[in-house]
Amino acid sequence: MRLVVPSVVYQTSVGLAERLGLQPEQALVILLDRLALLCERDPNRLGPDIDAARNHMVMSDRASFVGMPPIDITKLHRSDRTRSGFTGVYSNGQGFRAVGKDFEAGESSKRQRSIGTYPTAEGAAWARYLYYKKHNLPYGEVETELAHWRGYYPKSWTDQEIIDEVNILRESHGQDPISLADESIDTSKPRDPIPFGFEVVPATEVEAALNAK
Repeated sequence: MRLVVPSVVYQTSVGLAERLGLQPEQALVILLDRLALLCERDPNRLGPDIDAARNHMVMSDRASFVGMPPIDITKLHRSDRTRSGFTGVYSNGQGFRAVGKDFEAGESSKRQRSIGTYPTAEGAAWARYLYYKKHNLPYGEVETELAHWRGYYPKSWTDQEIIDEVNILRESHGQDPISLADESIDTSKPRDPIPFGFEVVPATEVEAALNAK
């Protein structure tokens, strides 16, 4: 599928792709993510039509979910190891299923539980974030660090004891310490692989081809 975009959008995507070492399609996803964030923070900046369309979608089941606040994409835990592009979010044929650590299990337990199935990957990732915050579970970079290091330490160790040890290692490598209250996310990585296939082309290229005919 060919996705025709305005030339300025194409040029920005290509420039971003060159800076990050990505494909233009991946850079466009990042660009659209930033645009979505702008819609959340200052919808009026994009004009009254965009604001009205966004409000309509937020009030409908297509974009938001009953009882859930608007999605903040800066909080979503991305991953390049899942097809959805988000940690703990998987396509199940009916939508996207979110899974996470069972809050009733012990800190050393790897037991998971289903958080629900949602129409979009972003919605499932957002539901997962809200679940983790509700039950005070380590999230984001801290969650990733704990998942990596827990197998190296005794099962009796608490999350805090492991974090203390990890911070000693991080300090020796010149890295900032982390804490259980931290929610930092690496937002520089795009969804990988891209969940839909398209080729980004500038509108001027299409116009030239049409004029050539």
